[in-house]
Amino acid sequence: MLWRSTPARDAVNQRDVRDADSSAAGAIAATYGPRRRHARRPASAHRLVRMPPASPSAVPATGSRTASPPSNGSGTTQAGNVVDNDHMDVTELLESASLLVPEEAAAENDITVRDVWDYLAHDEWQIALSLLEELGDGHPLPLTFWEQLAEAAEQLGLERSAAWCHWRCSEIRNGMIRADLTLRPATEARRKTPISGHGVLRPMWDIGSLSPTGAASVSIAGLWVEDMPVLEPGGRATVRLIPLTPTHWAHVKTGQQINMHEDRTVAGTAVVLEVHLPTPAMPTR
Repeated sequence: MLWRSTPARDAVNQRDVRDADSSAAGAIAATYGPRRRHARRPASAHRLVRMPPASPSAVPATGSRTASPPSNGSGTTQAGNVVDNDHMDVTELLESASLLVPEEAAAENDITVRDVWDYLAHDEWQIALSLLEELGDGHPLPLTFWEQLAEAAEQLGLERSAAWCHWRCSEIRNGMIRADLTLRPATEARRKTPISGHGVLRPMWDIGSLSPTGAASVSIAGLWVEDMPVLEPGGRATVRLIPLTPTHWAHVKTGQQINMHEDRTVAGTAVVLEVHLPTPAMPTR
């Protein structure tokens, strides 16, 4: 899981402190147990059927909201069960995404999807989005989850979150190689400025492939730097690579050294930590 300092994490910590000092928290703990004092989930929701989110008319009125899971309703076609993100508002998108998270899944600080429901009930959309990102970072979730988060982030004007969610969509489609990258210092390389850490750069990589003539053949992969907005020349960081052509990377193994290029010279060297490539489609008869 990626560690990121977020307003959601601080908000959950602050709310836990307030709940511990209030008598209401004691009543909730007596009913639901001490583990999730602030996840006020009604008993009728224990047999929740995970379906798409409620229509706008089904959102409870202000003053009567509870931290219950969203109910099923519009947003899908009956035949294909396909969510139309273009016609959903932020609340619907986040509700729908939350229903794709297993209830038992927990992120850092014991955060669960119940916290998301609680914040959605009070229109705390940015915090709910951040919590869903953290839950998605620690558990494999479907493409639809990240597509809905990306659309919600765009509607909220959160460029960094939108970029990350779109990046995770691409990881699911094209696979991801995680590596420990060290850039060459500015005195030894052509680059004199930092590289963007948020998926802007798509450098070439020498991954040991050869052209038909026997010369080295490079492959393109996008680059995301974990936990850093930029990476300075000479710097070192864990990076995530998205291959432009996943089949070119099928031979890449953990522990392999690969070289990054922006021109004919080597811009950096990386050691592969993880390889996650999409499963090839089975041929149809």
